Amino acid sequence: MPSCRNCAAPIGNCKTLVTCDGCTGHIHMSCAGLSDEDVQRVTQNKNKTLKIFCKHCNNMDLRSLLLKLVIRVESIENKLDTQKQEKLSEEIFEEATGEALERMKKAKNIIIHGIPEKTGSIQNRQEEDLLTVSTIIDNLHRSTEGNVSQIKCHRLGKAAPNKTRPLKVIFPGEEQARLILKNKKNLDSSKFGNIKISDDKTPRQLTYLKSLRTTLQNRIDNGEANLTIKYVQGKPTIVTISKNKEN
Repeated sequence: MPSCRNCAAPIGNCKTLVTCDGCTGHIHMSCAGLSDEDVQRVTQNKNKTLKIFCKHCNNMDLRSLLLKLVIRVESIENKLDTQKQEKLSEEIFEEATGEALERMKKAKNIIIHGIPEKTGSIQNRQEEDLLTVSTIIDNLHRSTEGNVSQIKCHRLGKAAPNKTRPLKVIFPGEEQARLILKNKKNLDSSKFGNIKISDDKTPRQLTYLKSLRTTLQNRIDNGEANLTIKYVQGKPTIVTISKNKEN
């Protein structure tokens, strides 16, 4: 026997019924909370913009609506995530490209620390610096002799009393800079004991190296021994010093 979709009681010959617009099942008017006037308005509504649902269909409708909302929200979130990822990828690409170009440009340079600064005019100081650089280069790699006219150099930072600024040396190509860096350990210490030569690093490289040195010091402070920073395939890396090398 058919039963009310709300109260589940048999409907029998009850005439005060309304039809669910969802499942087409019957509902007692009293169970639907409708008066005779309410039913009349619903019946006379030609466009069926007014609808009656039983409890089951009403809950289903809400679940369906919630599901659609969840799907919509997830779709929007995924779209936003995709846009963020695409934007992030573009930013990473631009940063990586800029960093690579800057490193290529700096590959032709070296930085020399410890060359005393002379007094006098800017031109005289530059000539003195270039002469000292020429002497250092000749000491390390004689094949560069005669190419000094193609080399440029200038001090880094602002001049300050009792402070010797590093000297940036710019070669015509990468090969000369690479040879100097490769042979820097052979520099005559009796003549150039205070001179230190390094590559020209980008700000990002300097930040990474500073962070690596902090990490190294923390590990040493925590009891780790025989650690140092060594360039592995061009990248500064914390490595363990071999005992054979120590001996």
